[in-house]
Amino acid sequence: IYLAKVVRVEPSLQAAFAHRDAERMAYIDGLTQVANRRRFDLDLSDALRNAQAGARAVSLAMVDIDHFKRLNDTYGHQTGDAVLREVAATIKANVRGDDVVYRYGGEEFAVLLPDADAAQAADVVERVRAAVQTQRILDDRGEVIEVTVSVGVARSLADEPRDLLAAADGALYEAKDGGRNRVVIAER
Repeated sequence: IYLAKVVRVEPSLQAAFAHRDAERMAYIDGLTQVANRRRFDLDLSDALRNAQAGARAVSLAMVDIDHFKRLNDTYGHQTGDAVLREVAATIKANVRGDDVVYRYGGEEFAVLLPDADAAQAADVVERVRAAVQTQRILDDRGEVIEVTVSVGVARSLADEPRDLLAAADGALYEAKDGGRNRVVIAER
């Protein structure tokens, strides 16, 4: 017979654990387990401020799953959720160690790339785009679902957060208008 020793946790330690867990939940997307939009808004401002202070580059990539509504309509929302989880994991596995992946909203992700000029960021997100295209996501019948992403990239030029976001978003729309499943770098 195994008898477990009961350990009493001090209320202050319990409160600290509860605070840590609540803070984590406030900044992590529950479905994809990447940082959420709230965390993105804070981190983007900080990254731009740090970049300006240190005269360093920071790039932003906006990643959108191509034809996601059609995928949801065809396979259902549970499969759509599985695709979101897989794409988030694939993005996270293919960025650099200091890059941060966020679920920006719906089927759109943001990647903050500190110390990356536009060419370095483009290399990273091209790796992401190719990895998503080659991943094997299965529907509930075991058939492979083809998933691609379009990506827009912009580099900070002493921008305000909204300006950098608008440039990356504009490049994303250019990628979608250009046929999808491609990376476009904002010309600035």
